[in-house]
Amino acid sequence: QFRLLGNERDPEQARVIAQRMKTVIATDVGEALRCSVGVAPNAFLAKVGTELQKPDGLVVLEARDLPNALTRLKLTDLPGINKKMRARLQAHGIFHVRELIEATPTELRQACGSVVGERWWYLLRGYELDLKENERQSLGHSHVLPPEFRTREGAKQVLLRLTQKAAARLRSQGLYAQAVSVAVKGQPSDERRQKIPAAQDSVSITQVVSAIYDQLQFAQPLTVYVKFSDLRAAASVTPSLFDCHPEWDQMSQAVDRLNQKFGKNAVYLAGLGQAKSTASEKIAFNKTWLFPEGKGDHQWGEEAGEADWINPRTGRSV
Repeated sequence: QFRLLGNERDPEQARVIAQRMKTVIATDVGEALRCSVGVAPNAFLAKVGTELQKPDGLVVLEARDLPNALTRLKLTDLPGINKKMRARLQAHGIFHVRELIEATPTELRQACGSVVGERWWYLLRGYELDLKENERQSLGHSHVLPPEFRTREGAKQVLLRLTQKAAARLRSQGLYAQAVSVAVKGQPSDERRQKIPAAQDSVSITQVVSAIYDQLQFAQPLTVYVKFSDLRAAASVTPSLFDCHPEWDQMSQAVDRLNQKFGKNAVYLAGLGQAKSTASEKIAFNKTWLFPEGKGDHQWGEEAGEADWINPRTGRSV
C-alpha cells in the first residue's frame, strides 16, 4: 500500500502513477507477473479496488462514486468478511453489500458484535480511518520455569508451549503479528526481536521463535517469554506474494476448533514434548478473564465434564 500526497491525490495523476507501477513490473520483472491496482480515498477501498478488475486491472474509486460503486460486490469481497462474519451479518438481515451500505453505524456494530462494524460504515464512504481495529499493540506470555524444565531444552519446550497459546489468542482476536520477541531470564539473560511477514499460524511463528531461541546466549534459565507486536487486524493485512504455505492459517484455525470441541491439547505441535500441560492461565493483577484453549479449560470437576480435575503440572488426576 502507498499513501498518495499532494497533487498525487488528483484522480488522473493517481491513475498515471498506478499505470507507471504496472509498467515497471511488466518490464523489469516480466510479463508473466501481472498485478491489479486499486486507487481510492482510503487503504480499505484501495484493497477492494484490486478485486474489481482482474487480472491486470486498474480501478480508481472516487469519493463522489461511493458507496454506490460497491453494490455489485459480494459480502466476502470486502476485507474482513469471511464465511463466519458473513453468517453473522446474514443473521441480522444483511445478505448483500447494498444492505450493508444501507445499514446504520449502530446496526452494523450490533451485527458484527464490535466497533469494527461501525467503522465499516465510514470506510465504505471513503473516510480515512486508522485500520488498527484493536487497542492492543502487543500480545505475549511469560512463565517461570518449573525446576525440571530449567535446562536449555526444557526451557525451549515451555517457550514453544507459550508460543502455541499466544498464536491461538492471535487467531481468536483476528489479529496478525509482524514482529516477534523472545527472551530468557537467567544468569545471564538474553532477549531478541525480529520482524516477520504478517502471520498468525502456529507453524510459521513457531519456526521463527525456535530460530530466535537458538541464537540466545544465557545460562541457568529461570523464565521464558514470547511477545508478538506490530499487530494488525485481518482487514489491513495483505498476504505475502511469496508465501509458500497459505494453507497454514486454515490448518491452525482447524486445530483451534478441534481443541475447543474435544479439549485443550487434543491437537498440539509435536515439539512441545512434555511441556504441553505447563503454563496454564492464572488470574494476574488487573486481569479479569482467562483465555480458554479448549473445551473444559479452566473448569473444575463435573463442570468440565469429568469426574476428576487433571493437574496441569503433573498430568495426574486429583
